[in-house]
Amino acid sequence: MSSLPYPNDDFSTPERLDEASWWRFLESEVEATKNAYRAKPSLILRDFNAEKATSQDYAERELLELVQNAADAATEAGGNGKVRIEIRKNGLIVANTGQPFRTTGIRSLMTSHLSDKPMRGRALIGAKGLGFRSILNWTTEPIVMTGTLKLAFSSRHSVSVVSALKAEAPAFADTIEQAGRDVAPILPFPIYGECFEQEYGSCALDELYQSAVRLQNDGYQTVIAARFTNAGLYERASAQANEFRPEFLLFVPSLACVEIAVEGQIEQAWRKEHISGDTWKLIIAAGQEVSVQTWICRHEAGLSPASQDDAPEANARFEAAVAIRSDKPNEYGMLHCFFPTSVAMPLPGLFHATFELASNRKQLRDASPANAYVLERLAALYVRTIADLVAAKRMKVPLAYLAASGAYAPVLKLFEAALYEAAKRYPIIPTLDGSFVSAPERLYRPRWLCKLPSAPPISEISLLRQRKRESIFTFDPGHPIRDCDNAEPACELGNDP
Repeated sequence: MSSLPYPNDDFSTPERLDEASWWRFLESEVEATKNAYRAKPSLILRDFNAEKATSQDYAERELLELVQNAADAATEAGGNGKVRIEIRKNGLIVANTGQPFRTTGIRSLMTSHLSDKPMRGRALIGAKGLGFRSILNWTTEPIVMTGTLKLAFSSRHSVSVVSALKAEAPAFADTIEQAGRDVAPILPFPIYGECFEQEYGSCALDELYQSAVRLQNDGYQTVIAARFTNAGLYERASAQANEFRPEFLLFVPSLACVEIAVEGQIEQAWRKEHISGDTWKLIIAAGQEVSVQTWICRHEAGLSPASQDDAPEANARFEAAVAIRSDKPNEYGMLHCFFPTSVAMPLPGLFHATFELASNRKQLRDASPANAYVLERLAALYVRTIADLVAAKRMKVPLAYLAASGAYAPVLKLFEAALYEAAKRYPIIPTLDGSFVSAPERLYRPRWLCKLPSAPPISEISLLRQRKRESIFTFDPGHPIRDCDNAEPACELGNDP
């Protein structure tokens, strides 16, 4: 197998290969794969099964995986990335600006679990390099145009390569025969060079291919095109595209623009602009209609404890984000993992983290140490954001942002406990003189409360003058923070949340 083209694995060095260099690299990789199959025929069964299993594992998030790869490419190019998604009746295109594929990246497409992302030393979303394989749920002929390289994968081409190997290697042929089925993994055998030109060079009438070429000519460094294997996949791809929301840009720092064009629907274009500090503006265009939103957004990234999966890394990278709208009232919504999950979050604002999800991609995976850790970090980030806003005199009613609109779901109990624990450490409890104190500081309570047979401890009570009346809040995790007079949670940072 060809050596890495980076001196001392220095991934900060730009890789500039012309077409001829790419072809030599791919020829070497394909020949190495063939030699491995000749020497140990059972490897093709492993690769075939892994290809099927991986694509199934990432089902229902095919589009998100491609966009995450685009975000990683933007990260490596310094951010400010742009993504365009086009979905037609017969296929889809995902185009992005940013770092084109390197040789190591193309190698990871051809051979699973060889991603170079963990070695790049950047905050990349995808660490395993397996997400691209999910596209095989929708197509057997994906096309990749990246930098100076154009290549394609095809089940027909792979079958022909495997047939040739069977003809020349009896042991290999016996292994395939014993499998009792057609075994031809798609990704180890790309079409490139003259073969690519013969296959696609005459596609002047192929609208999907020509659109991909046009997008690359328009300045997108990487374009993925995939023709659907059946008509029903248009509905699935459209449904995934419709799950994207403009707020998605708040969760992905490296992306500045997302465009979504679904055949038969109004085209969407979302742009993120930095105002100052932690404040961002979202410009949302749907056809001719344009609206603007202003958000305060905070991020955190780090390493979580090893998950229950057998991952090569001892720890898994996580990202978390909280966003509070500053120009209009905040709404209560769902916990996000890029897309909304089905887990209701009873707090105002947006909450996102890179959770381990169940197979339906809507629930958090049960008994996940990584999820438990990330939920605690997300709660701490939210409280820290509120405390910082209070300290900067940008928020006057912080407790309203901690007042749950209802009970927390069982999966969020760790989040709830961590939220209250973190809240005790910051001066975010309003007092009658207009100052803010932390829970351990001495607070006052009205005389009538002292007469109750089971009055809460003084350290758990704050007296707040709001709208010319008194309200009692508690920090007891067993009793969610609530306004005793059922005041609506404020949404405008200066007055009500």
